[in-house]
Amino acid sequence: MNHTTCRILTIGLTILGIVFVGLGIEYHSILAVIGVAIGVTAIILSLVFLRCHHCGGSLNMRGWLDEYCRHCGEELEKEE
Repeated sequence: MNHTTCRILTIGLTILGIVFVGLGIEYHSILAVIGVAIGVTAIILSLVFLRCHHCGGSLNMRGWLDEYCRHCGEELEKEE
C-alpha cells in the first residue's frame, strides 16, 4: 500500500469514527465504542503502513505535503 492510499484510508476511517462517536453520544453508547475502535484502527493503520519504501522510516501523518522522506531524502512514490 502506498502512502497516498494509506492517507486516504486513515482520513476516511477517522471521519467515520468521529461520526460514530457523535451518534453514540446522542443515541446509544455502543456506537461511541465502535467509533473509538474505528479511530484506533486508523491510528494503527498509519503507524504500520505510512512508511518510506526506501528506508522504512515513518512519514508525517499530518498532511499531504511529503514529496521526500524526512529520514533518507529519497523521493516518495507518486500515485499513478
